[in-house]
Amino acid sequence: MVLGVSEVSARLGPEDVVFLDVRDESEFEGTRQMQGNPRLGRIPGARSCEWRRFLEHRAEYPADAGTARDEGYVLERFRAADDLRAELDKVGVSRPDTEVVIYCQKSHRASLVYLAFQELGYTNGQVYVGSFREWSKRMDLPVEA
Repeated sequence: MVLGVSEVSARLGPEDVVFLDVRDESEFEGTRQMQGNPRLGRIPGARSCEWRRFLEHRAEYPADAGTARDEGYVLERFRAADDLRAELDKVGVSRPDTEVVIYCQKSHRASLVYLAFQELGYTNGQVYVGSFREWSKRMDLPVEA
């Protein structure tokens, strides 16, 4: 379910492992500084699939609904399974057994995406618990911008 930095770095290179960066696009592109990361960008070869793409989006949302929302995205339920599979297919995760390393800044958003993987029956998704916060501080590890 979770991977440490040595397990993640050992997976760099093989094309059969998908690194899924679920941070916001500006974080992925390296144009937004996050929590003092010494380096900006992403793990080399990572594919962007922002975490919000996994959540239901509503144009109108009742103010008294009592659930969290962020820019119109409802933080109470995942999108329909077929929609999620289509999103994952766009980034090269077309089979439920594809090995996927999911990461964000500190693993909070990655954990949410991991839950979506479980709901879909995708069996080989794993969360990099140190996420980019740790990766950016390790000067011995490559960063792509």
